[in-house]
Amino acid sequence: MDNEKLPALPMIDFPDYNEDTQNYLWPVIVKYYGKPAIEFSCSKSEIIKAFHLLDTLNENDSVKAITIDNRTFGLKNLDSMQFEGRTYDFA
Repeated sequence: MDNEKLPALPMIDFPDYNEDTQNYLWPVIVKYYGKPAIEFSCSKSEIIKAFHLLDTLNENDSVKAITIDNRTFGLKNLDSMQFEGRTYDFA
């Protein structure tokens, strides 16, 4: 992980995220309507950044895409994103 500091997070929400696990790769599944699922893995720190972005979507309508690691996903026709045992459904 680079030297960039992540915002303070409730560690109860990410009990397995610590110095030893921060560089492990975690599965991500992105689904668009009518398309095959996109599956890849990325670091836990990138998933945490995506969580924060997803949590602001309702507050910030100007967000048109979600970036996870080096991949960018447009919101148009996005069905769902799954990571860390959570599924985010999009209308």
